[in-house]
Amino acid sequence: MSKKTFISLLGVMVFSFIYISACENPGNSLEESVAPYLELQSVDGASNATITVNRGEAQDLDSYFAIDLSNIDPNGLVTEGMTEGWCLDWGIPIRQNNDVHTGVKMFNTFGSEKWKPANYLMNIKDELQKNDPELTYREIQVALWSLIEVPAFDIDKALSEGTMPSRMMKNASPNFDVDKTKQIVNRVKAKATEFEYKPGTPVIVYSQVSEDQQPLAGVYGETAWAYASTPGGSVDSNISTEFCGNSDFQGNNWGWTNGTFEDDVSGTFDVIAGAGKCDLTKGTMVGTFEFTYANGVLNYTLNLTVDNDFSELQIHAGNELLPMKNGKYTTAPGQLGYSKDIVGGMGQTTGQITDLSGDIYIAVHLGR
Repeated sequence: MSKKTFISLLGVMVFSFIYISACENPGNSLEESVAPYLELQSVDGASNATITVNRGEAQDLDSYFAIDLSNIDPNGLVTEGMTEGWCLDWGIPIRQNNDVHTGVKMFNTFGSEKWKPANYLMNIKDELQKNDPELTYREIQVALWSLIEVPAFDIDKALSEGTMPSRMMKNASPNFDVDKTKQIVNRVKAKATEFEYKPGTPVIVYSQVSEDQQPLAGVYGETAWAYASTPGGSVDSNISTEFCGNSDFQGNNWGWTNGTFEDDVSGTFDVIAGAGKCDLTKGTMVGTFEFTYANGVLNYTLNLTVDNDFSELQIHAGNELLPMKNGKYTTAPGQLGYSKDIVGGMGQTTGQITDLSGDIYIAVHLGR
């Protein structure tokens, strides 16, 4: 995760918030409008991204937008590809009919007190919809608007004044459940102070598209990879091969594959989260991965020593550096081959992979 202080956004926000203050929120001064965004930090490697925007429904997603991200460098947070997208400014439009936006700057809300309510909402969204299958993206989106400080949004005021965004209306009536939305907002406001940021916690990434287009939100969580370390604490390049800048690997993920390991061997890897560009100084050490390989069986123990929000362990164990796709090694976690659900928090997870043979490589990923 980048630790660069968010300063460059101020210039573009000046134009945007003058527009908002003049047209939507005349009671807000420019200083008040800009303040919630000044603390954000840039996502290293995502300062010149390309985002293709569609309505979520057009891509079979239950979200306000579908955003397809490309042109980013390996980093500890944001990944390329299609994901759910959300609107952060209800008063400004955006081109969204498969429109391509270039030069997008992306900023991280991890650790922000001001963004806690919005991030808490994104973390309980799946639970809310599981408990109430009738909830749609509309209730979630209106709740998100209600929880963001700037621009201010009030459900009753927007309905009474006729300023509710058109997608939330049908035949002059709300196209969402107003009461359920208010209940969600009240729950979040009551519980958000208890919300904790941890390695792996999904958070909103704020994408500043341009001066005249609304900012977007994608939700991403840090991932973690395992590597062999030297006695001095650096990556042991004799064992670990990094993805970053390696043309043999397909994809823009950071991380490592490790090996080879002969039959009847044991070892320990360090596991680090958020080490964008394979830079250990940018990450957080979260635990270790211990293994033994004998008679075609890989037995492992994942020790997580830092409280975290990871929910899935993925492992590649095989005779090649990584799985192959289209003639290249793929770094996509979903292609590693072995997957196991885990419970976030500190503790151990054990398991085994069978039917192996010969010398093997091992790649270990934690995500959600």
